[in-house]
Amino acid sequence: MVNVGVLGTGITGKAVIDVLSRISGYRMSDLDHADVIVVSPGISPKLFPNTKAEIISEVEFAYRLFHRPRAPYTPDLVGITGTNGKTTVTSIIAHFLDCPSAGNIGIPLISFVEDSRLSPQISVELSSYQLERCVEFRPKVGVFLNVTPDHLSRHHTIEEYGAQKGKLFQNQKEDDVIIYNSQDPLVTSIAKKTKARKIPFSLGHPFMKYVSNSPLIGTHNTLNCLAAMLAAIEMGCKREDLIAKLPSVLPPPPRLEK
Repeated sequence: MVNVGVLGTGITGKAVIDVLSRISGYRMSDLDHADVIVVSPGISPKLFPNTKAEIISEVEFAYRLFHRPRAPYTPDLVGITGTNGKTTVTSIIAHFLDCPSAGNIGIPLISFVEDSRLSPQISVELSSYQLERCVEFRPKVGVFLNVTPDHLSRHHTIEEYGAQKGKLFQNQKEDDVIIYNSQDPLVTSIAKKTKARKIPFSLGHPFMKYVSNSPLIGTHNTLNCLAAMLAAIEMGCKREDLIAKLPSVLPPPPRLEK
């Protein structure tokens, strides 16, 4: 029996507690007696308890539960990170794959652990706060959009911030894929470290002709559509089907709405 402590009582913490009440082999514990502590992303490491227990993110815990022995449901994950555009790309990929979206987009990934009726794929938006406490997490396809200065009160430097983003693909193998923005020098330098098959994207990509007429406003959204299309193709979709779906793509509110 694994004793699990939960640090945080918001949406993430409540989702973890709910799953712990329904699965075997794990039970809710106070922090002092926990084998592992699942921490909500908004809680700073400065506030972590002094403990020998492993402290992991909800995303990491969900991944481990998906891959535990006799798990009823082990989906293929597309992980999306970056400073800007995560929610948009996560939503487009979910639309392309006709699958649920989870993570930083608002629905904890762990909410899907016990439901085998769901799609075999999940599109997961990942913040640096969620990734910094990932150890085993490994998406089949990763999408790395960009890195600009943000959250430096927690990560201190843009290099450290980028390194936390890079945990998206730290466990990927040769049969996994990382799709990355080759116009971003920091993204490119971090992406070089992965063993995964690398697919760069930029305004010069030959598929730009397929997404240039997307209903989303702005060149940045054209790149977002391109990244989403490349990810969906790697997840098994046909390019022609994605082109047909593109006109029905909608921006997540309230992003550049008329």
